[in-house]
Amino acid sequence: MMRFQVGRRVALLFPMLFVVACSCSGNNSVANLGQRMQVLLAPDIAAGRVGLEQLPDGARVTLPEQSLFPPGRGELDDKGRFLLASVIQGLLDPGILRIDVAEPAPSPAYLQAPRAGAVRQFFVDYGLGSTLQPAAVPQGSIDTAPQDLTISVSIVSS
Repeated sequence: MMRFQVGRRVALLFPMLFVVACSCSGNNSVANLGQRMQVLLAPDIAAGRVGLEQLPDGARVTLPEQSLFPPGRGELDDKGRFLLASVIQGLLDPGILRIDVAEPAPSPAYLQAPRAGAVRQFFVDYGLGSTLQPAAVPQGSIDTAPQDLTISVSIVSS
């Protein structure tokens, strides 16, 4: 049992160590961000658990709810935490990033805020809270709102 707990802690700390290592490389290009995200998320993209869109100033990761949460729940499950850890591994220097988490409109209203909050808290737990944009209030019709939870990552020019 103790061996399992140690292994789990190492697995949870690895993404943060990876982010720190990436921040030392000095490479902060948008193209590199997109390429890193593509490589690290490739198995999840192929399996339909993640969508990745290259943006002019960064990338947008789209995560269907079933990839992160158990049905009818607002807390991340182990599969969701592992998937978010893969997203974090793809990030560059957190000091030059701006991260926005948008909750999907089709979710039941009582789950929208807890689910987006769980994803935001995951980023805070890994030391990326300062990169998070304030939670946005969804505006517009359900047709223009995201259909899946999205994480938009932008590189901030200095």
